[in-house]
Amino acid sequence: MNIALNNFTYDASDYADLVFLSSMSSDDLNNLLFLSTSKFQTYLTTNVFTKTFAKFPTVCTIGKASSLCSPKELAYQQWLDLSILPSADPKTPQSYVELYPQDTKLSMLPELGIFLNKANLKPFTVTLGNVITFMQLNRLYNLEILGDILLDKKPTTYDDVFRND
Repeated sequence: MNIALNNFTYDASDYADLVFLSSMSSDDLNNLLFLSTSKFQTYLTTNVFTKTFAKFPTVCTIGKASSLCSPKELAYQQWLDLSILPSADPKTPQSYVELYPQDTKLSMLPELGIFLNKANLKPFTVTLGNVITFMQLNRLYNLEILGDILLDKKPTTYDDVFRND
């Protein structure tokens, strides 16, 4: 699933292992995983992406030409404003680490919404599209961006959403 969702870029060794363990050629494996008419893609579209979109239509809006949604979009939305997983008390939102400790090895709460709540800060104006852009390896952790923040230089090539108090 991870390889299919991330187009085998998440961890190249996982893809290599799958090629080795399946005894398939990489071309055959690519057709199985990524060809739009493959049974695997049909299954994902019908049973995962379409059903996820039906449950969260306002969240799944990143570059979609059709009514599909990947779990990655939901994860980013949970990180941003805690709107996906329900919390017992809306005044003290909980992280998925607190809600489902049996499902994770994380000990810290990773969601931005948790930290904003603890600091008594309102969520700032940022879209899911901004988050997806900044979570790419060449964006949020890009030395140019960090340098611009330290030098208080106005950005020209990226959005300004994370430059706030």
